[in-house]
Amino acid sequence: MRKFALRISLYYGDTLTRTLYDSKVFICQNAAREYAERQTSERQPGRFTRHFDVTELTPQIVNEIRHEYGWNSPSTVYRVLPDDCKGVGHA
Repeated sequence: MRKFALRISLYYGDTLTRTLYDSKVFICQNAAREYAERQTSERQPGRFTRHFDVTELTPQIVNEIRHEYGWNSPSTVYRVLPDDCKGVGHA
């Protein structure tokens, strides 16, 4: 079963300041995309913002999440959307 992680890019204005992975892991790519869209904020001059990208979970990413948050394993969110659904409103 494929799982998906969220890579967070933190910006100050247009300057990338840090990249890390969210502690949440998804089993549905569409649910991960929907969450990423809700959490992403538009870049603004003089403000901190964040951008989320969905990526397939790999053992290396799991290790980075464990190291970042000091956990043995990331939490899994069990919200499922069909991979062929378009837009919000399908649950």
